[in-house]
Amino acid sequence: MSKVKIKGNASGTGVLTIEAPNTNTDRTITLPDEDITLGATGANAALSNLSGVTGTSGQVMTSDGSGGATMQDAAGGGFTSASETAGTALPVTYGSIPAGVSQIIVLFHDCDANSNEDVRVQLGDAGGIESSGYYSATHTQDASTGQSVYNAGAFDIKLDSGSDVLRAALTLYHIGSNKWVMTQMGISDSGVIVSGGGSKTLSAELTQIKIQTPYTTFSAGTVNIMYQ
Repeated sequence: MSKVKIKGNASGTGVLTIEAPNTNTDRTITLPDEDITLGATGANAALSNLSGVTGTSGQVMTSDGSGGATMQDAAGGGFTSASETAGTALPVTYGSIPAGVSQIIVLFHDCDANSNEDVRVQLGDAGGIESSGYYSATHTQDASTGQSVYNAGAFDIKLDSGSDVLRAALTLYHIGSNKWVMTQMGISDSGVIVSGGGSKTLSAELTQIKIQTPYTTFSAGTVNIMYQ
């Protein structure tokens, strides 16, 4: 039969106390079949240093580098979605985008165009929506022909006809110093592929995005944004 031995230290004068909790249930402490040192750093983390370490849902435990631990928000926690907006309610401005956002996706679901005008996405900061300084190109391509549109006043998504139903995502990437890069991909109801790209440097940190069609609204569909 294995034995349990508690060995004191000949040089010390302190008294170590093992204290039981207030319980009416028998408990068993099972020791691992390996050498461990309570209070060590590294793989044998200090169990005593974890006492009182609590957090909130979704947080992760992080070493403090000295045998203790803290709770931190998990990196890459996923996207935050704004509220859907009916296509008939355009133009719409999504404000209060938090500081530090690095990626934004503008989504168009079954947006039925009233005319062959393009969809426009503009960025803004605390000073308002900016309508210049964009480098933007959007292209439509079917089995036989293609068309391109360039715009310095917004990020465009091209529509070929008033019967088009747009299903697309326009993605914005922050690369630092208020500089944003745009890509887009989608299809229209007429079987046309929509693609494009561009860039824009804002005068300050991005806080808002405006989505519009220049002259009318969609007759159906929804739009939304997601960011992280």
